[in-house]
Amino acid sequence: MKSQFLNRWAVGWSVLALYLLCPLSLQAASGSWNVDSNGNWNDNANWSGASFPNAASQNATLGDIITAPRTVTLGQDITVKSLTFSEVTAANIYTLTGANTLTIGTTGLVQSSGANVLISVTTLTSTGTLNLTGSGSGTVTISSVISGTGD
Repeated sequence: MKSQFLNRWAVGWSVLALYLLCPLSLQAASGSWNVDSNGNWNDNANWSGASFPNAASQNATLGDIITAPRTVTLGQDITVKSLTFSEVTAANIYTLTGANTLTIGTTGLVQSSGANVLISVTTLTSTGTLNLTGSGSGTVTISSVISGTGD
């Protein structure tokens, strides 16, 4: 009986130690859209890294890989810490769509480098204040119900 307790205790502490010593990049993977095409958010092949971002600790980037307007469809409810849009060519618009909820953490939406963005999901929600940080001449259009618990 005592040895079973000690074994469980040792395993528990070992798992905790591995988690704490593991690089943050392995604990909370973030992803960047890595295809120059329309596609589903929840398809791992469309993202850099091992899987699509869907956790409150993960960041998602829809960046300068596209060469024409592209649509990214949420195939399920998605939660991320932040969502960054970065596209240097103003004609290349990201449209984020789907009959699901996109939840964004307090880091919020970041639009940079003149990115043009259309967000048209069923609900856009935030875990706090929905921050929108922008730079360049691009526009962000939100055509969704917006909800949240912040100020």
